[in-house]
Amino acid sequence: MNGDTSKVMSIEMAVSRFMSDGAHISIGGFTLNRNPMAAVYEIIRQGFKELHVYAHSNGTGVDELIGAGCVDKLEIAYAGNGKTAATCIRFRKAVQEGTLKVEDYSNFMMSLRFLAGAMG
Repeated sequence: MNGDTSKVMSIEMAVSRFMSDGAHISIGGFTLNRNPMAAVYEIIRQGFKELHVYAHSNGTGVDELIGAGCVDKLEIAYAGNGKTAATCIRFRKAVQEGTLKVEDYSNFMMSLRFLAGAMG
């Protein structure tokens, strides 16, 4: 970081510095709520591809990344937008067309997977 110890940076710089094609990432949020959309749109804008995404019960953020062709593999417990779409539209289309590799877990199992990762 050239002697700069600050961790504060723009979303553009953070995505550019820490993302790459084929990266393994996780994004938060629950269905329509609390999705990191600024980061999602920046990942899309910078054109990253072949991402391996881990998500608990995400909706909008994951669906946008899939629709933009950024995601190669998704490990998720639920991909929906609640009352507005029981199943995310782009996610459903990608699964039906066979263009997305998916591992489906229960909410409990996905929580345990994240806990195990946090514990090292």
